[in-house]
Amino acid sequence: LVQRTEIAEEVILLKKNDTINLRPAREAQILYRLLNRHKGQFPRRELTRIWREIIVATLQMQGPFSIAVIETDDNAGYSDIARDQYGSFTPMTHHSSSRSVIEAVQKGKATVGILPWPEKEMLDPWWQFILFDAPDTPKIIGRLPFAGPSNSRNNHIEAAVIAPITQEATGRDYSLLALEFKYEMSERQIKELFLSIKLVVQSCMFWRNGDHSGEYIYLIEVSSFVGLKSDLMQQILSTFNNQGNRVIHLGGYAAPLSIEELESFSEVN
Repeated sequence: LVQRTEIAEEVILLKKNDTINLRPAREAQILYRLLNRHKGQFPRRELTRIWREIIVATLQMQGPFSIAVIETDDNAGYSDIARDQYGSFTPMTHHSSSRSVIEAVQKGKATVGILPWPEKEMLDPWWQFILFDAPDTPKIIGRLPFAGPSNSRNNHIEAAVIAPITQEATGRDYSLLALEFKYEMSERQIKELFLSIKLVVQSCMFWRNGDHSGEYIYLIEVSSFVGLKSDLMQQILSTFNNQGNRVIHLGGYAAPLSIEELESFSEVN
C-alpha cells in the first residue's frame, strides 16, 4: 500500500490539470486480471471488495471524489451497492429524483451518479435527460453490482453509474446508443439493421413524450464496444442515416463479474 501510494503521488503530478481522473475501464481490467491470476481459498468476493476500496482511496488522493445517489422509499438499496463499488468512506449525497442526481453530476457537485438501471417498464425514463452531445452531459459508465449481489436492502436491483467521461474499451464491453426516429420502428427492425453491421442488440427500449409529440427515441444496448469516434459508430450513423434523425452515444460499461468468476478457485495458468 505504501508503494502504491508513492506511485499514485507521481501520477497526481502528471494529471494535475485533469478535472476527472476516473477510468472505469482501467479499474475493471485490474479486477479481471487479479481474478484471472488468483489461486487458493481466499474468497473472490472479498478480494474484489478489498481492491475496490484501494482503487477508490487512490482516486480520492487525486482530488475530490463523491457520489450522488437516488434514494427514496421506492428506490431503496442504491446507496448500498454504491458503497460496494465506491468505498466505505466516500462522501455521498441522497436525492429524491433522478433529475437531481443528473444535475449534481453535470454541475460538478458529485463525481458520479447512481440511478436505476434502464428498464422497459419505465414510463418516464431518466435517460431522456442525457440525450445531448454537450461535453458536460453525463454518460453511462458502469453497471452495478459489478461483483455480484451484496448485503443490499434490495439485492435484486441493478444501477447505472453516470459521469461526464468517454467510454474506453476493456475487451468485455457493452455500449448504449440512443436512436431518434420520426416514426415508430419495431424491435425486430432495429435488431436487423444492427445485425447488418454485425452488432448484436442486447436490449431495446422505447420512449416518447407523454403527449406523443416529437420523435420516437430508442435506447439500444449492444454487446460490443462502440467507441464514440470509432469506425463502428460511423457505420451506425451511415446505416441509420436514411431511417432516423440522429444517433447519440450514451456511454457503456465493462461487463460485471459473473457468478462463476466470483465463486471459482482457478489456478494460475
